[in-house]
Amino acid sequence: MRIHPDRNPSPKAKEEFLQLTDAYEILIGKKPAPRTSRSISKSAEKTSEERVKEAKQRIFEQQEKERQENEYYFQNLFRGRKWKTLKFAAFLGVVLSLLIICDNFLPRHFVKDNITFYANRIDNGGHSVARNLIVTASGDEYFLEFLDHRLYDEYPEVYIEKTWIFHNAVTIISDQKTHLSEYPIIFSFYSLHWIVMIFFLLPIIIVFLKRRTVWYTLGYQLALYFSTSLMVIYLIMSDRWAHLITLGFI
Repeated sequence: MRIHPDRNPSPKAKEEFLQLTDAYEILIGKKPAPRTSRSISKSAEKTSEERVKEAKQRIFEQQEKERQENEYYFQNLFRGRKWKTLKFAAFLGVVLSLLIICDNFLPRHFVKDNITFYANRIDNGGHSVARNLIVTASGDEYFLEFLDHRLYDEYPEVYIEKTWIFHNAVTIISDQKTHLSEYPIIFSFYSLHWIVMIFFLLPIIIVFLKRRTVWYTLGYQLALYFSTSLMVIYLIMSDRWAHLITLGFI
């Protein structure tokens, strides 16, 4: 565009524009490269104005072709099976997000269980980070923010605090005779629920925006494949789909 005749009227820019146009069309295979003196002489017979006019026409045709291809691509994004899937994911994402918010204010379930195994694992990547794992008699695994060995040795019987609708584990509560000890659960859907909600709400944003940009295309693919898959995983794990259907009573 810097040497386009409509922007730069100098003769040198015009000649460079013609050379670049010819080179581009040769590289994309639109026309063959000149190999004989005869082909060169025929090209030279044309006046500079004619060559500029032809070059401008070719660029216009190429831009129009690219515009039509882009329009066809984006039209396909907004129809068909993928678009219907994305619209359903948008609806489901809004419902799940609202229920997750409600889960923060509704009463909690308390499930009695016993700890059958625990482990302290420390990863040293410049600083020490504790990863405290417990396994219960029901086969569930939980990572705790901190872990006291007495929780396994002396007081293995615990209550697991869970949210009402989705039964997301929140805290391990241990009755240690003189007091109740609470052990917050980390690395769970509940501890990361605000991040999870961002991906759940991404499809509804994509459905309403409808932009024809590269960033929109990336967001479209992320919402279609990642967000939708995350919702499916969220509902399947720990039978959350059943808790959702029964509104948390089962």
